Amino acid sequence: MSFRTIAQSRCSSDWACKSYRVFDVADGQEMRERDSYFNPKEVELTVELVRLVTKRYQLRNPGKSLAGVVGVITQCNAQKFRICQALQGKGLSKKVVVDSVSRFQGRENDCIIVSCVRSSNKVDSTEFLGSRQQINVAITRAKYSLFILGHLSTLKKHRNWEPLIEDAESRGIIIKTEERHLVHARKILKEDDAYLSPPHRTQDRSLHPSNGPHLF
Repeated sequence: MSFRTIAQSRCSSDWACKSYRVFDVADGQEMRERDSYFNPKEVELTVELVRLVTKRYQLRNPGKSLAGVVGVITQCNAQKFRICQALQGKGLSKKVVVDSVSRFQGRENDCIIVSCVRSSNKVDSTEFLGSRQQINVAITRAKYSLFILGHLSTLKKHRNWEPLIEDAESRGIIIKTEERHLVHARKILKEDDAYLSPPHRTQDRSLHPSNGPHLF
C-alpha cells in the first residue's frame, strides 16, 4: 500500500481521530527490568489514547466489534507487559493487540500507537527500533491514525529516527505532553464533541493524501 493510499484512507469522514500525531513525552523516564525497559509515562498515555479511540469508535459505531481497531507497537517486553496490565485494569485488554514490530508485519489496525520507551543518552538507547525497515513497518500499520510516543530529544540522536522527527516538526503535529498527559491526549480528536453529530468530512492537513510520514 502506497503512502498516498494510506493517507487517503486516513481522511475518512467516519473516523473521529486525527490522522498523525507525535507525542514528545519529555518527562518520561525509562526504567530497566532485567534485560528490558519500560516507561511509566508512556504506559499511562498509551492507555488513555486507547480509551479515547475505542470510546469514539463505539459511539460512532454502536454494537460493532473493536477487533482490529487499535494496535500498540513496542519493542520492549517490559513495556508490553505493563501496557497489557494497565489495559486489563481498564477492561480493554481483550480489545487491543500489543506486540513488537516483527509480530505486526503484514497486519493492519485502524489506529496504531507506537511506544518508543527509551529516554536516555546511552549508545544502545534507540536500538529497540533502530533499522529503517523496522521503523517503516511500524509507521505503515495504521489505516486511519498513527500516534507515536517518545522522548524526542533521544530519538533525534538516532540517524533513522531524526528524519521522521524533523518531518513531524515541519508539519506542526508534535504534541509536548510533560505533566498533563491525559489532557493532551484529547488533541488526537478531530473535535471534542464530534461523536454528537453525524459523521462529516473533516480533512486533517497534517497528513495530506499527497504524502504520508516519511523517513528519507
